[in-house]
Amino acid sequence: MSAPEWLGGKKWRVRIELEPIRGKRQQRSRSFQANNITAAKRKAPMILRELEADLTTGVLGVGTVGKLVDDWLRAKTRQERSPTTMYGYNFWASRITARFGTLRAVNLTGAMIDDWYDELLAAGKSKATVANAAKHLRMVLLYGHNKQDLPRVATRQATPPVHNQSAIVPPSNADIARAVGLLRTGAQRVAVGRGETAASARGRAEWSRCIELLMCTGLRRGEVVGLRWDDWDEQAGVMTVRHSVVEPSGSPLTVKETKGKRNRDIELGATGNALLAEQRRFVEAIGTSPWVFANWRAAPNGSVPRSPGSLNVTWARLRAEHGLEKIRLHDLRHWYATMAVDSAVPLAVLQQQLGHAQLSTTMNIYVHPTDEGRRLIGSAADRALAGNTAELPAVSAQPTSSDALERN
Repeated sequence: MSAPEWLGGKKWRVRIELEPIRGKRQQRSRSFQANNITAAKRKAPMILRELEADLTTGVLGVGTVGKLVDDWLRAKTRQERSPTTMYGYNFWASRITARFGTLRAVNLTGAMIDDWYDELLAAGKSKATVANAAKHLRMVLLYGHNKQDLPRVATRQATPPVHNQSAIVPPSNADIARAVGLLRTGAQRVAVGRGETAASARGRAEWSRCIELLMCTGLRRGEVVGLRWDDWDEQAGVMTVRHSVVEPSGSPLTVKETKGKRNRDIELGATGNALLAEQRRFVEAIGTSPWVFANWRAAPNGSVPRSPGSLNVTWARLRAEHGLEKIRLHDLRHWYATMAVDSAVPLAVLQQQLGHAQLSTTMNIYVHPTDEGRRLIGSAADRALAGNTAELPAVSAQPTSSDALERN
């Protein structure tokens, strides 16, 4: 046993190590009163035995919400969830344990959960945050219901606030054209302005190419910064997407599989291919890197890819300066999907390009009605019938409905 930890005054603490979750240390501790270090050392073994007993039979032991949360986290870890997903799970696990950890799961009621929702709202949390809290608590209790014979899922008796997600409106083609013009102006600017270094000017140009590549491929942020040169077939104009870069809050940058855990070949088009060729010339001029978009500041040898968060920061600055505040970076992916459908790209092809596991995700979330699409559907029948109406009289020669009724 380690020595008791002094907390100041007469307060001391002992700790106990639990089984790690995803390599992260898990601890439980208990504080106690003692006059000095000698008294604390005499008392610590007894406090430690009480804590160990609680972990198996009481406070966070079998049957408690806290133990259930720990078991649920381990189950999610075995499923090899992504670092960003596990960050969210750990975030809410700690808050659920802090609020209900010592309570036996069978005693949790809908009224208790409603009190938690009210506390979160009173603390200034948004309805979206409370809905997220409800979702994670429901997942924990469903795990207990299915795996550990928890007789009921108390969230079914609770009433979280209604959160209506705001509808996503993709940017217009005119907004995209304006944004591309701004990006290319920044990329082509070679003069170093006031307060700007040559390195920052080059970085802005590289960032501009990265954003424009998002626009012309529909890639996710993490996927575009996870591109490698050896996955590009310049002659075919195809890039194989194998990696995604993530950087959860408080965690190091990680290169992982793509979201669907499947490699996919995407069509670059002439614009995407030209952007990559320009980026390659840029990289060859300053060094070498396996990554298409390297973080030269973090690793001058090009061994580290750019962070996806860096794209958001600079994009937010650009849209604020040029009146494009409504266009979030992820909205570019929605624009790409909608533009592709308006251009008659088959949905199955679009699904593969976007990397969606389900076609319903492509259809129901990423494709939006547009004025261009409405005009297309209005003329679709005209185009389809154009070759089959040569022998029919002109529309103006057809009798009106009143003429037809009189003749009948």
